[in-house]
Amino acid sequence: MITRLLEKIFTALFPAQCIICHSEETSCNICQNCIQQLTINRDLQLPWIFSLYHYKDERVHICIHHLKNYPDELLIHEILSHKKLMITGWITGIITYYQIKNIVLVPTPIHHSRFVDRGYNQSEIIAKGIRKILEQTLLNISISIHSEIVRKNKKTEKQALIMDREKRFKNVVNIFTTTGREAKLPAQTLIVIIDDVTTTGGTLQEIYNQFPYHHVVAFTLAH
Repeated sequence: MITRLLEKIFTALFPAQCIICHSEETSCNICQNCIQQLTINRDLQLPWIFSLYHYKDERVHICIHHLKNYPDELLIHEILSHKKLMITGWITGIITYYQIKNIVLVPTPIHHSRFVDRGYNQSEIIAKGIRKILEQTLLNISISIHSEIVRKNKKTEKQALIMDREKRFKNVVNIFTTTGREAKLPAQTLIVIIDDVTTTGGTLQEIYNQFPYHHVVAFTLAH
């Protein structure tokens, strides 16, 4: 509800303009020319983590920064749709290998205090975009978003502000807990952790550890 209200207010005050090249010849906040120039990530971080774009690309960085300040569902949909075949190809391979019947998208939670300040969780915006794309292809698979299944029980320093790799890992140790709802998930369920950016993978690993009895992978917008 809050996300929709913010979106309407922002759209009314600021007509669509590409956040990268500032072109007004676009129906959303990123033009097709800039989408095509976003650098695909080719670094294999961990085999269970799929990161779509390369964060060191300044254009990608601008998109992530924009998402952290505005819940732009349309921009995310455009960015993800451009690489729809890559995303669906990745998830289809996993579904086939593990004979998956249900997919549960788990947005990386943010602390309650940060949610109050921001008004939304950017990982949920990405999860909505992923669900929309997968539903267009995986017609026989149940796909849902469970934002309540994992909680962040400790406010931490932002990972992007920590330069030391070891400190990054320590910063996220034991900060997540499950609510018990994961035990009710049906058999042959694939859990897909969703986040905007991964660096060391420490945050995703901590959430991964919360699901020892399930098939778990992760999707991030950038690495």
